[in-house]
Amino acid sequence: MSKPLDETVRAEIVRLAKTGMTRNAIAEQIGCSPATVTRWAHRAGHEFDRNATESATQAKQADMRAKRASIAAGALDRAGEIVAKLALATDPKALQLLAMAFASMARGHSELMKLDPHMGESAEEVRSALRDFITGVKERAKDIESAQRRRDTLEQHRQPAIETGQEQDEQ
Repeated sequence: MSKPLDETVRAEIVRLAKTGMTRNAIAEQIGCSPATVTRWAHRAGHEFDRNATESATQAKQADMRAKRASIAAGALDRAGEIVAKLALATDPKALQLLAMAFASMARGHSELMKLDPHMGESAEEVRSALRDFITGVKERAKDIESAQRRRDTLEQHRQPAIETGQEQDEQ
């Protein structure tokens, strides 16, 4: 248990409260807990304005919604950049890494949607779009791997023909 506040500190709490200073600001300035400030202000007949606290909370929530919307928009922008790179990818490993990056951006966007459902499309719509996208990426990866196998097969068939042609030239 902490030591009791002396009379001058209690009087300072009451004086600051009457000036309209917030409870948390008083607590920080004095170096005590907000509960202590509330207790001594209440004993002196002062009540802190709950409307100011509610307004500050609403403003903070609006700021956080705006930040989440900005982060979500950034995630979608980065996802769009990744999609553009995916369209040009010819290496299955690069395709896989880009798809994983896209999935990460989409999941981040989906999580933000859960926090603030008023941002637009629902989280389920985002998940559905992500599933469709991943299906498309898998199909693209198969196409790339198939093309790579065809190139490898053609290269293997050409190699013996080239070696045979060289042997004939040497004789």
